[in-house]
Amino acid sequence: MSLRRSYLLLTLALASLGAGCGDTLDDRPATREYIVAAILAPACGNGGCHSSATAAEGFAFDTLEAANKALTKLVDPGNRNSELLTVLRTDGESRMPLDGPLPDDDIALIEKWILGGAQ
Repeated sequence: MSLRRSYLLLTLALASLGAGCGDTLDDRPATREYIVAAILAPACGNGGCHSSATAAEGFAFDTLEAANKALTKLVDPGNRNSELLTVLRTDGESRMPLDGPLPDDDIALIEKWILGGAQ
């Protein structure tokens, strides 16, 4: 087998494996309820910053009711430049959460939800 053919076969095999990457994201629901319960409450609402007791900047994410109030101010449905995505993606002192960024797949799911109308 020639080196060129071997390279082509390896490239095709890797491409087919890569085609399945990110499919786990499709398994998670891009819904407000899921995003609050699985992402925002644990990462933001339980850390002391955005709980109902502290509500830094007036935003709380520890309950769905509190998160709904915050999200109406932070999310512009259909707009990938919504404030929520901006603070999740930025670097430096204005990035949230303060203790480290959310995983890329969580941010992508939040973006999918926002672009889908944020219902």
